[in-house]
Order: sequence, then structure tokens, then C-alpha cells
Amino acid sequence: MTASRPPAMFLAEARGLDFLNSLAIPLDVEVDWLSSGEDLLEWLEAAELLDRAALDDVRALATPRQLDAAAAQARALRE
Repeated sequence: MTASRPPAMFLAEARGLDFLNSLAIPLDVEVDWLSSGEDLLEWLEAAELLDRAALDDVRALATPRQLDAAAAQARALRE
């Protein structure tokens, strides 16, 4: 997680809506919780959509470049 970024916000009680809100302006500065592949994995864990074992498997199987590409696809879907 980016050190200056606040924790992800889960306000909608629906993960699909929370996904749409993974880009927000909580403190007058735009925050994107999906800005990289690692950020995407951290958001998925915080959203309780993947557990630690699944995240470890993904990290073992995917390269950082592949994870970044997945994050880019997630951002495009969100838009």
C-alpha cells in the first residue's frame, strides 16, 4: 500500500459498488486503490474477496508486469 494513501473504503455494503468507489477523493486529493498490480491485490484482500493463501498463489504465479496489466484492466472496467 502506498504510505500516504488512506485504507480502502468499503461503504456500499456491495463489493461491486465498492469497486466503483476504488477511485475517490476522500481528502481533497484523488486516491486510486488500484494503481498497480500489488494495489489491486491489497484491495482484493481488504474487500475480503481473496484470502491470504489465494493472494500468495497469485503472487507466485504472476509476474509484477502481469499484475500491473490486470490492474490496468480493472481500472478500465471501473471506468
